[in-house]
Amino acid sequence: MIDADPPAPVGAAAQGAWSTIGEALRGSRRDFTKMPIGRAVFLLAVPMVLEMAMESLLGVVDIFVVSKLGADAVAVVGLTETLLSMLYALALGFSIAATAVVARRIGEKDTEGAAIAAVQVIAVAILASGVIGILGALNGPRLLALMGPRPQWSNWEPVM
Repeated sequence: MIDADPPAPVGAAAQGAWSTIGEALRGSRRDFTKMPIGRAVFLLAVPMVLEMAMESLLGVVDIFVVSKLGADAVAVVGLTETLLSMLYALALGFSIAATAVVARRIGEKDTEGAAIAAVQVIAVAILASGVIGILGALNGPRLLALMGPRPQWSNWEPVM
């Protein structure tokens, strides 16, 4: 007769999930290739889900704070959030590609290659963000006009 594992105590699965969430938030050095794929994906997904939730919360807080300035200010924040969403999508695509390159090197047990790829990704990200920031600063009114605001907003200047 084959020995079976004893049944897990009631609530053990929930306790295991909470400990996994805690580990994901604390961070730990683990070899994700030597653990069950479900647990590895969960450990990697928790910080990403929290980051996306905070990005969404940022838009809500922006609108709440600016709502005290009036409807026009809220509309401008809505327009700029649309532009930011496009930038988030671009950054997300870039990060997915970077993650794939680094993950492949880690899977090959080439930690030096993964480190080199990570440094290159960071350098390209800094360069790209600088270029996008400069272009955005120089073309802010044109970008806002592309979003289709009413004509009276074309000369809108932020109040400092």
